[in-house]
Amino acid sequence: MLEDQADFIYIMGVQAKWNIWDWNKSKREKQINNILKDKINTQKEIFDKNIKISIIKEEANIQKLNNMIDSDLQIINLRERISKTKYAQFKNGIITSSEYMLDLNAETQAKINKQMHDLQRIKAIINYNTIIGKN
Repeated sequence: MLEDQADFIYIMGVQAKWNIWDWNKSKREKQINNILKDKINTQKEIFDKNIKISIIKEEANIQKLNNMIDSDLQIINLRERISKTKYAQFKNGIITSSEYMLDLNAETQAKINKQMHDLQRIKAIINYNTIIGKN
């Protein structure tokens, strides 16, 4: 150790470390990852089913509103005919102005209902397009 000459000293060491508590750590981690993967797949399936249900509901809502608009158009036509008849009766003095106004208001309300159903239909179409991912 105390010599004047330089000698190379090689030290080589190998250490083996084994923790008994980590015996099945990688196996447990794989099991945890598989469970998390299954959980994510289940959540994706639920999400997809909910999207399909929402699409079916909106399609049914749009169809219902289309039917309501068709009915509204028929009601408006009938109310317009009634109002014309009542107007002629009013002009000839058969009915009073209040009776005529009741029928005219009913016609106006039918037109308002149709416009409201038109707006609801537009909203349902927008919701449907949002659900399916269209802009």
